Amino acid sequence: MRLSGLLRLQETEAGIQTVGWLGEGLNAEVVAQAAAVEDVEVIPVSRFVVEAVPPEGLLLGFAAVDPLELASGVDKLATVLERCMQKRRPRRGIQKRTGGGIAS
Repeated sequence: MRLSGLLRLQETEAGIQTVGWLGEGLNAEVVAQAAAVEDVEVIPVSRFVVEAVPPEGLLLGFAAVDPLELASGVDKLATVLERCMQKRRPRRGIQKRTGGGIAS
């Protein structure tokens, strides 16, 4: 599978969104910005977290998307992830967010 090692989907039984956990070294903000250039909208999970910095992940919506458009979006996202993987930086240790920024 083309996304193997790049994106691991959280299992979901129902709903309109799921989380895709990014492979080692990928940054969700960088991926989201690159995906937007390709007209693929994803939201970094970190935007929903207040206390600790979560693993890098993306919120992926799929409710109002027809199967062909969904397949196209997955293909575009795979291309973006492959490009971002080539430019990746190692992750830092676990961090906690504080009122004024991030503390280790």
